[in-house]
Amino acid sequence: MANSDEFKEISSLRECVQLAESIVEESAKEYCINFSVKVRFPISLVLVSELKDVEQLAEDFQNPEKPDHLYLNHGEFITPLGVPHVIEELRNKHNGNRAIISLISQNDILKKGDDPIPSFMILQFSLEADNTLYVTTYFRALEVSKFFRINIEEIRIICNQIYSQLKKIEFVNLHVIAFRGYINPKINTLVRPKIESMRDGKILALLQDDVGQLADLLKEKLYDTTFVENNSLKYIKENINDPTVNKRINGTLTNPHFKTLVDACLDSAEQLSSIRIISSHHTDIKPISDKYLENLSLLIAEVEKCR
Repeated sequence: MANSDEFKEISSLRECVQLAESIVEESAKEYCINFSVKVRFPISLVLVSELKDVEQLAEDFQNPEKPDHLYLNHGEFITPLGVPHVIEELRNKHNGNRAIISLISQNDILKKGDDPIPSFMILQFSLEADNTLYVTTYFRALEVSKFFRINIEEIRIICNQIYSQLKKIEFVNLHVIAFRGYINPKINTLVRPKIESMRDGKILALLQDDVGQLADLLKEKLYDTTFVENNSLKYIKENINDPTVNKRINGTLTNPHFKTLVDACLDSAEQLSSIRIISSHHTDIKPISDKYLENLSLLIAEVEKCR
C-alpha cells in the first residue's frame, strides 16, 4: 500500500491519518523508514476544517509570526510570500517544477545541535490537465498518530488558499513522504508549557498562594518532548531553598523529600537533554524520558497534596 503508484480514494482527511497509522503499525518496527502514503480526495475536503481539535493549532503553525506558546512554527519559515508564490507559479505554468514551498535551508540545520527545526520541510505542487492538484510533501521525521493531524490540517489550509485563486481544481492527489514515520501519542506538539514563560516572582506567588494552579501548570509538561525546558523547576528549587521567602510556602514543598524530587527531575531532564544531542531514536531516548516523566509525576503528586 505504502509504495503503490495508486492514490487511495478517501472521503475524509481523518482517513489519511488512519491510513498513515496503519502503515507504521503494519511495519511492526519502532519506525517505518522511507514512509509514504498517497491519497486522492475531492477539493471540497479542503474548504472546511474537519479536524476541529487541531484547527487552531494548525493555524498557529501557519502564522507568519511565531506565537509565543510554540517553540517553533512553520509559517515563520514559509513567510507570507510562500503560498502566493505557489499560486503564481501554478497560474503561469500549471505543471512546472517551481511551485515549491521550502521551509528550511542548510543554514537552518548547521550547528543547531538538538534545537528545534521543522520536520515539515518541503511542499511541491502541480496542476495537471485533469484539474487535479498534485501535492507532494517531505518530512525528515513524522509522528503519524498525533502530529500528523496538525500537518494534514496545515496542508488543508494551504490547499484552500490555492483553490481560492484557482477555482478549476477538482481533486487533490496528496503524497506524503517521510524519511522516518513513527507513532508516539505522548509527544509534545512543540507547544511551550505556560509555566515555562513565567518568571521567578510568578512561580514564587504560585508556591505561596496557589499550589493548585501550580500543579495544573506542571501537568502541561507531562509529554515526551524534543525540547526540554525546565526554568520553572529551577525557580521552584531556588524558592523552596530561600529562607527569606520559603516560610510562606507549604511545608510539604520545603521538606527534604520534595527537594529530592526536584533534584531528581532536574537531573533526569539534564540526562534527557544530553541524550537528545547524540540520538534521535526512540529506543535510546524512551527509558530516560520515561524516568524524567516519572520523577515529574511524583513531584506533581506532592504538590497536589497541598491543594
